[in-house]
Amino acid sequence: MLYLEYSKFACPSCEGTIDVARNTQQDLIHRLEKPKPFLCPHCGAQVILDPKTTLFRAGLIGFILLPSLLLLVFGMTVAVWIAMFLSGMLLIYTLLSNKLVCVEEGKEQRMNKNSWSISIEPNWQMTEDSECITIYNDNGVGALQISSARKSSGMVTQEDLDFYNKPEWGVPEKCVAGEFSGQRYTFAKDGHYWTWWIVGKNSTLLRITYNCLSGNESFEDQSVKSMLNSLKYESA
Repeated sequence: MLYLEYSKFACPSCEGTIDVARNTQQDLIHRLEKPKPFLCPHCGAQVILDPKTTLFRAGLIGFILLPSLLLLVFGMTVAVWIAMFLSGMLLIYTLLSNKLVCVEEGKEQRMNKNSWSISIEPNWQMTEDSECITIYNDNGVGALQISSARKSSGMVTQEDLDFYNKPEWGVPEKCVAGEFSGQRYTFAKDGHYWTWWIVGKNSTLLRITYNCLSGNESFEDQSVKSMLNSLKYESA
């Protein structure tokens, strides 16, 4: 298949970057003639390319025919070079000015626990066991896991946050995750990228991890941030 060299576009729904060339049936012909809708891997919105097909055809015809006609009539002149240059620029502009438009917005779901809740982005699934909940995208690269604890009395303190710290995690950064705040650790280990958030609000403490293969950490970054920003404290 022949792909556009410039194949990354912004989703009109979540503004996440989509590499269109990684989607099926998004080769050059389909993009220009019969673009088909597909799901944004970040938010689940249904999107479709809005190609400048007419301009592309005009540029292609001009690039092939106009210089040939001028060459036959006048020979190799400056006009031929100018015509080829302008037609080529029109082709490049056409390819680079394609954009994605939204066909249907994705729908998120809200998951409520006893003392906290989180919005799960479209296209992401959730499973739960006795230890934690796991949130993942079937077509994604990593997993977000959340476990919680609630103090029987008193508020979450800095000592509580530090209790889960491990020396190999390095120096933490202060962070905010929705209505919760605490500290974050980011590190790589055994070919995997890890981020730990230890955050609390009132008497509830959350331990959150995201991990994926090293080098893939930016692919789901926006979706993970969006979900963590949706965290809310729920009073009993």
